[in-house]
Amino acid sequence: MPLVLFDIAFDPRNPRVLPCDAHAVAAGPYIQVEEDAGDAGGVTRADIKVVDIRALGEFEDGEEVFVEGDAEHVLDDADDETTLASRVWWRGRVLEK
Repeated sequence: MPLVLFDIAFDPRNPRVLPCDAHAVAAGPYIQVEEDAGDAGGVTRADIKVVDIRALGEFEDGEEVFVEGDAEHVLDDADDETTLASRVWWRGRVLEK
């Protein structure tokens, strides 16, 4: 299982071990989106192209990624119709496989 060090603090710990099949995207194409949002530590699913989504286990040690957050990690203003699109994908770095 990959170990990911997130750019923001998580409970219960940081870094976190995540399953190899967790959804992730390479951070590079989405860093500007995050910066435009004020460097919030992530982007939302609405910002991500479906073709870019891969399994976390496909990324190499040291790669920077955005990883899909848990179901409760949504924007504060999300409603039932926009929950999936508002899910936060957190920025982090793969530490090891």
